Amino acid sequence: RLPASCPPPAGSDLFSLDDDQKAIGRVTSSAPDFVNDGGAVALAYVRRGFLDGGMGVRVRIGDQFVSASVIR
Repeated sequence: RLPASCPPPAGSDLFSLDDDQKAIGRVTSSAPDFVNDGGAVALAYVRRGFLDGGMGVRVRIGDQFVSASVIR
């Protein structure tokens, strides 16, 4: 789940909160989240050690990083 008003494009890389050098996953698809408080939701492959629900991650969209949280 992302607070961003624009869903990240497929292929956007995911990073841990403390390391923006090594990707921990990749977005496969995304869409606006009309059900909750807005923002966006995305499906992504995430490395095993980063799968805890509620864990914070960052998504690189272009040259910017957007905070997100993992939902299981």
